[in-house]
Amino acid sequence: MVKKNTKTKIDIQETSPYSDIRKTLKDREILIIKTFEDILGREPSSRELSYYKYGEMEEDVIIGEILNGDDHKKILKDAKEKLKLERKVKVLEADKEKMENLINDKAIEYRELGKLLQTKNEEIKKLRETEKNIYNQDLIVKHDSAEKILSEYSFEYDQKNKEPVPTRVSVKQNPDIFDKIRKILKIE
Repeated sequence: MVKKNTKTKIDIQETSPYSDIRKTLKDREILIIKTFEDILGREPSSRELSYYKYGEMEEDVIIGEILNGDDHKKILKDAKEKLKLERKVKVLEADKEKMENLINDKAIEYRELGKLLQTKNEEIKKLRETEKNIYNQDLIVKHDSAEKILSEYSFEYDQKNKEPVPTRVSVKQNPDIFDKIRKILKIE
């Protein structure tokens, strides 16, 4: 009796000498793509894929080559640079915050000094209005005659400096109760 060949097309493909190579190439391609994505964060170029897919390197040799390649070295260098830049950014942000706080503090201080200066000027104005003094030129001209102002000052001659020195003399026109008491008690 003669046996019939009952193999199907799939069975023939699996028994083909090239079927192992095809499976191996497909597995190898998946391995290469996965390795590139894990290590470099990208897919391999068609040239890189062909080089590793059809080459005879083992998996660990492929991984070693990718790890020692220029792309991976650049990634590591960039990562270190990124860390340095992140640290610098943190320092600069802290400095920026300090400067903003300082500017805000100075602005508040400036406003407060402005208010204080305004209050001081108002007080000086009030004092000039209420007190007769030599610096209050407006009131002197408005209310007092020159003779009355000059009568309150005595110019004595300073022997040392050989210059006249003005001194204010107390001129009382109407004696008050205390002046009368002093006069009675003879207290000067």
